[in-house]
Amino acid sequence: NVTWTPKNISPGMTVNITAFASLSEELSDTEVTLTLAAIFKHKFDGCKGAVIEAPLNLAKITFPPMDCPVLQGNNRQFKRYVDISKNMPKGSTTSKLTSTDQDGKPAICCEITLTNE
Repeated sequence: NVTWTPKNISPGMTVNITAFASLSEELSDTEVTLTLAAIFKHKFDGCKGAVIEAPLNLAKITFPPMDCPVLQGNNRQFKRYVDISKNMPKGSTTSKLTSTDQDGKPAICCEITLTNE
C-alpha cells in the first residue's frame, strides 16, 4: 500500500510518499534501485539512504536512512520525499523502486506514476 500527501500535486511542491510493506524476514541490508522514466537508474544502500537528482533538475528525491535492521512483520513503513521542480513539463513520469535483501533476494518493489496536467 502506498500513500502520499498532498493529494493534489502541482509543480514546485514537495510530495511525501509512504509505502507500507509486510516483511517475511528481517531486512538487515538492502541495495535499492530507483528507475525514472525507464531510462535513468540509480543504485544506493537503502540502510544509508540517498538524495537523488532527477535528470534536467526536474525533481530531487530524498530517501531517509532506514533504521536497519528492519524487523519482519506487517505495515513496515518506507518513506521518500520528492521535491518537484516548478519547471516540471506537462505529462507523466513513472518511477520504479526495487530492492534486494542481504541474501540477494527481492525485498521491495513499488511503482508510482506522477502526472502533471
